[in-house]
Amino acid sequence: MHFGHPCPTYPEYFKDGITNGAAWYNVQGGMQDWIYLHTSCFDISIEMGCDKYPHESDLPGYWKANKPALLAYMSQVHKGVKGFVMSPDGVGLPNATISVAGIDHDIRTAGGGDYWRLLVAGTYQVTASFEGFQSVTHEVTVTEGSAVQLNFTLAKGWAETQDFNLPQNASHYMSNEELIEKIRNLGQVHPSIALVKELGQTAGGLPILAVELTNQHEDSSADRPSVALIGGMRGDEPVGREILWRLMRHFAAGM
Repeated sequence: MHFGHPCPTYPEYFKDGITNGAAWYNVQGGMQDWIYLHTSCFDISIEMGCDKYPHESDLPGYWKANKPALLAYMSQVHKGVKGFVMSPDGVGLPNATISVAGIDHDIRTAGGGDYWRLLVAGTYQVTASFEGFQSVTHEVTVTEGSAVQLNFTLAKGWAETQDFNLPQNASHYMSNEELIEKIRNLGQVHPSIALVKELGQTAGGLPILAVELTNQHEDSSADRPSVALIGGMRGDEPVGREILWRLMRHFAAGM
């Protein structure tokens, strides 16, 4: 098979006897694709001969011809990198993501935070990430020998350590009604810090709100410096108001 053209009755030629399945013929809903995409595993088909239904007397010959190759193939699972993704207290993080720069396919850690990533020899940038934790990237050199042990310890994420553990809620843009409700709620939750004022209404009848963030609301001294931040002056520029809302929430929670 490794000569690339083992069967005289078939016109195909495969370099070293290996081909990409999709390059050979297309299969809809194949098990190999599902396993690769959803289980972090590789799956291959081995064409062991030209006769699809060989006589049973030929089976010993098939075994003798393929035994060394099958054993060598099984040993390939020990190549690449392997290790654990852990929290600062040493607990394994299940379902953490392992990414390799330049390879558009991630894998996930198992229940104990352990992982195995098959890689050929070379130098790689490997990143471990887990929701709520800061991602960590290590450079590792893989050799032709056994897999390199590469462990990750992830620190608590930015939101917990520097944003007072506030929920990020950044999956979608807020509607006008959502933003108005959140701003007014900010004044109710932090009344000593956030003073919500209604400056007027838009042409569409929505309130124009302002929030004064200070712990000295009674001090109206003109000598005290103030900073005005304005978000969403145009209706087609929503990013500014989204970031400004998060900034207000950050200050209110931290003051």
